[in-house]
Amino acid sequence: MKIHRPSLHPSGLTLLELLVVLTILVALSTVAITSTSGVADQARYEATQRTLENIRDAVIGPANLRDTDGTLLYTGFVADTGRLPQAASDGSNFTIEELWQNVNGIEPYLVRQATGANVDVPTDGDTDVYVATGWRGPYLRLSPGHAGLLDGWGHSFQLRTSVPADVTSIGEVVASVHSFGANGSENVLDDGYDLDVAVTFDDETAASLDVTVQILQANGSPAPTPANGSPARIIVRLYGPNPSNGLIRVISISEDFEENAAPPLATNYEQVSFSGLTPGPYVLRAYYDGNDNGYDATQTGTDRASLIHDLHVHPRGNKKIVNLIVP
Repeated sequence: MKIHRPSLHPSGLTLLELLVVLTILVALSTVAITSTSGVADQARYEATQRTLENIRDAVIGPANLRDTDGTLLYTGFVADTGRLPQAASDGSNFTIEELWQNVNGIEPYLVRQATGANVDVPTDGDTDVYVATGWRGPYLRLSPGHAGLLDGWGHSFQLRTSVPADVTSIGEVVASVHSFGANGSENVLDDGYDLDVAVTFDDETAASLDVTVQILQANGSPAPTPANGSPARIIVRLYGPNPSNGLIRVISISEDFEENAAPPLATNYEQVSFSGLTPGPYVLRAYYDGNDNGYDATQTGTDRASLIHDLHVHPRGNKKIVNLIVP
């Protein structure tokens, strides 16, 4: 008959050993959570940056799209419509819905003839001129299941005007879009993932154009000085998008034909300036009104028009020389 004695080392963990294991597990979990939190915050920050970059591309075009001379081409909402987007509302926040939905009824993008029906001033129409204008969206696509734009932390973006001030009503111009970071609160002292980030448009959407019209004879020689009391005028017209409806806006400047021959040009010329422009494609043409009664293409004996110039206006100053042959 065998007698079984109790083991001096029973199977299982003692209370002390269990506490040690639990302590190790807590330490490992803390390290894992801390590491994962940093990765998640970085992903949220990068998502916010990508969304702001997408908004910028939608408004003024990709930053890597260049003209033949290396200058940036503007191809987004501003170039197509001639203005910055206007604020809309989703019921609780202001949005820039114009970037993904034509909420203001702008005419669809189309190459339009500058006839009286398509221009804002019918008498400034020119059937030889064609301009591409209108809403060409959606310029921005929302994530599936989302009705608006959110930053990486799920906060709505703050929209501001060019003053700058917060957008407070529908229809105000949106000049910048802001994210206030992980804490969702604006503070210039924030750092890390609480840092406030933004994209601004108004400093890239103000442009002007200086035009010099060289007045020449048919053989290319300088045009003679007009006689005293001559009624002749030089008209310069710039055709571009009409910001109110997406059709064609004509900016027309008229000057008396006077002697302006001086360096650096050894011929008569007129200089005009267009301000308050937005960057993007335009069409430029100069006209000679020989009788000061408005340019008329049928009056070939007294009136003339220059070649049609397609040009891309960039932010700030632009210059263009146009030759105009007079009778």
